[in-house]
Amino acid sequence: MDCKTLEQQDKITTSAALARITGQSQRPESRLRALADTLFLWKQRLVERRQMRRDLDAMTPEMLCDFGLTRRSAEKLANRPFWRAD
Repeated sequence: MDCKTLEQQDKITTSAALARITGQSQRPESRLRALADTLFLWKQRLVERRQMRRDLDAMTPEMLCDFGLTRRSAEKLANRPFWRAD
């Protein structure tokens, strides 16, 4: 092997190692799929929280208590940004 071949092989190995360490796949299709999955999840959360805000007005304190929530904590959950999971 010449010096350039070893250098190229080292770059490939380093790239693969970095991808494994950071949890990134080497394939662009995998990264694109992960992005699509994330966007889909965010859309689901957005729809769910929008519905939660609508339903919140109709809920009595007893109904909220059944879920283990107060009105304030339910409003906090409903108004949380869609990209936040916690």
